Amino acid sequence: MNDLKHLAEDLASETQAADLLPTVERLQTWRTPTPTPADTARLLATLTPSLPSHSFSPLPLISSSLLLLRSQLYIVRREIWAASALVIMLGAGISILIPTGGTLPDGTPTPDGFALALVAPLVAAMGISFLYGPGVDPAVEIEEATPVTQRQILLARLTLVFGFNLALGLLASLSVIVAGFLGLTAPISLPALIGLWLAPMTSLSALALFLTVLTGDSLAGVVASLGLWMVQAFRAFAPSEPIIFFLPNLLAPEIRPWLWTLALCLGVLAFWLAGREGQMLGRRA
Repeated sequence: MNDLKHLAEDLASETQAADLLPTVERLQTWRTPTPTPADTARLLATLTPSLPSHSFSPLPLISSSLLLLRSQLYIVRREIWAASALVIMLGAGISILIPTGGTLPDGTPTPDGFALALVAPLVAAMGISFLYGPGVDPAVEIEEATPVTQRQILLARLTLVFGFNLALGLLASLSVIVAGFLGLTAPISLPALIGLWLAPMTSLSALALFLTVLTGDSLAGVVASLGLWMVQAFRAFAPSEPIIFFLPNLLAPEIRPWLWTLALCLGVLAFWLAGREGQMLGRRA
C-alpha cells in the first residue's frame, strides 16, 4: 500500500501507479545472479572491441583549449582590444616622429623606441586588470558548476589579452626598426628594442593580475600599475634629481632579471589565489 502511495505521488494518476506496481514489486524481490568466471570472460570479450584506445592523442586537448579560448574571446571587453591597439601604435608613432636618443637626468640612455617602452607595459597591465572579478564574471557560480576550473578560465583570458598586447608590441617594434632602416630614426636592433619593454610589460601585468585576484577588484590592479608607471614616466620628464630618482629604473637592463623573477612569483600567486577562490565558491554552492 505504501509503494502504491509513493508511486502515485511521483506519477500523474493512481491508475498509472497501479499499472507500475507489479513491476516494482518484482524488482524488489529479484536477486541478481552471481556471475561465473566464464560469464565475466564473455562480457569482456564482447565489450573490449568497443572500448576506447589508451594511446594518448594531443588533438582532444588542443581542441578543448581552442574552444575555451574562443569562448573567453567573447567575455573580454571589446574596449580592451581597441584601446590597446590605439595606444601602442601611438607609442610607436611617437618613437618614429619624435626620436629621443638622449639620456635621463640620472644618466640612463633613452634610445629610439623609448616612448613605445613607456606605453606598452601600462597598456597590457590595464587590460589584464579587467580579466577577473564580479564585474567580469557575474555568473561565476555557474562557471564553477562546469568541468572548467577558474584557473583555466583565467589562464585563457590572460593568454588572449597578453598575447594580443605582445603581438602589438612586436608589430610596433618592427615598425620602429623599419623606420630606422629608412633613416627616419637612429638604428636600433630588434632584440634591444624588444628587451626594452618586454620584461617591464610582463612584470607590470603580473602585478596587476595579482592585485586584481587578491582584492577581487579591477580598480586595485589599475591604480597600482598606473601609479607605479607614472613614477617611471616622471624619471624621463621630471626636473633633474627629484626624489623619485632614488627608486629603481624599471627600464634599465640590469634590473630585467629581477623583473622576470617578480613576474613569475606574482603570476604563480595569482593563479593559486584564483584556484582557492573557485574552491570556496564551489563549497558555498
